[in-house]
Amino acid sequence: MEADFGLNQPLDTLVVGAGLTGLTLGWHLVNAGRTVLLCEATNRVGGAISTSEADGFILEGGPNALQETPELSQLVQKIGMAERLLYADSRLPRYVWWDSQLRAVPRNVPQFLRSDLLSWFGKARLLFEPFVPRLEEEREETVTEFVRRRLGDEALTRLIDPFVSGIYAGDPGQLGAAAAFPELTACERETGSLLRAKLQAGRTGTRAVRRVCSFRSGLRELPEVLAVRLGECLRREHQVVGLERAGDYWRVIITHRDHSLSILARSVVLTVPAYVSAQLLQPLDNSLGRSLESIYYPPVAVLNLGYPVANLPRALDGFGHLIPRGQGMRTLGGIWSSSLFAQRAPEGWCQITCFIGGTTDPSSQDLSERELVRLAHRDLQQVLGLRGAPKVLAITRWPRAIPQYALGHLHKQMRVEARLTGLQGIFLAGNYFGGVSLGDCVVRAQVQAGQVQTYLGSVSSQASLRSA
Repeated sequence: MEADFGLNQPLDTLVVGAGLTGLTLGWHLVNAGRTVLLCEATNRVGGAISTSEADGFILEGGPNALQETPELSQLVQKIGMAERLLYADSRLPRYVWWDSQLRAVPRNVPQFLRSDLLSWFGKARLLFEPFVPRLEEEREETVTEFVRRRLGDEALTRLIDPFVSGIYAGDPGQLGAAAAFPELTACERETGSLLRAKLQAGRTGTRAVRRVCSFRSGLRELPEVLAVRLGECLRREHQVVGLERAGDYWRVIITHRDHSLSILARSVVLTVPAYVSAQLLQPLDNSLGRSLESIYYPPVAVLNLGYPVANLPRALDGFGHLIPRGQGMRTLGGIWSSSLFAQRAPEGWCQITCFIGGTTDPSSQDLSERELVRLAHRDLQQVLGLRGAPKVLAITRWPRAIPQYALGHLHKQMRVEARLTGLQGIFLAGNYFGGVSLGDCVVRAQVQAGQVQTYLGSVSSQASLRSA
């Protein structure tokens, strides 16, 4: 059965996936005057963004916040959402649980000197970093190797290990430093020192302070407003199941409930996870499909727990806490959601969002919900001294959560990009390349929209020459 989308000619672009990347990219192309259709296999938009409400709480089952970037600010302004933004207090401390105690992560030099997170030996080793020579040999390092060489063991285990858990739910011994933290490796390459680069950026004013933000009703507001702006260009419950070349176009095979249909498009952008893109591209290029399928996504469970404020021995005044591996706890850490943004908990309550799983704990996916709650509550009791049982607000399981930029990831990306040259008009825009944060997704969508525009312009020019 063929569907009538009211189009008398092939689409300029078909976008697959209505996560933040797909919605933002589609919005950019529509604003540029292109004919676009965005297909989402499910009935919801936002991808990893998973906001809900329960008993007066606003819950995030995926990412909890955005880091503001110029691209994000421009997008929010253009779609009329600037007044809906909420900003976290930049003074809120972040904590690391180390040696049976919560210890604040220092944010400036005086705090660094007073901090008990690192020993005096660890501080001295970190301050020695400008004298550590560049790595001259041509080899890729893991995050563990890079940080240990430049900053020492204490900085690795007490700062970077929990930081990696918070961003990637990953293992620093497996992640490639240049892929996972390109800004750090660039500092060494360009200035020879991470600390020297930071001081230079501070003196010149080039070091941007990225504020942490969300929206009044949670992160879901952004994808939902983008979906409204796209209107009929967005189709939910439309799953792309096949791609095939049809002359100068791509024929896209789509299923919608009990029907099957096909649409012609000059270009196709896949913004879905790597393993979904692999299924679509493997019939066209087996090597390309295998490369994408090999990107690992570990399981992560997100638990939203509520506690009466009266059950807290101390006020939750901070961003949250991270727990390095080896500290005898199963949880990766917790975000103090009701401390971070207003209206995340009703009067007299607090909300804590806990994370269990990741690369170092793949067996967590076999735990029951009761076991997950027991582990999270046990760890919170030890870290925060909580009394009484939690109010379980939501448990969100992600069997494949965050793509891991493992050693060799940049070479894999180059191989994928090289293979894509044989599939003219196919573009990839997933968070498995170029950064995993929501801010990275917005940046990537804008860049990729520009590349699609360039391609469509070249195709139009070639068509004009052929018809002349």
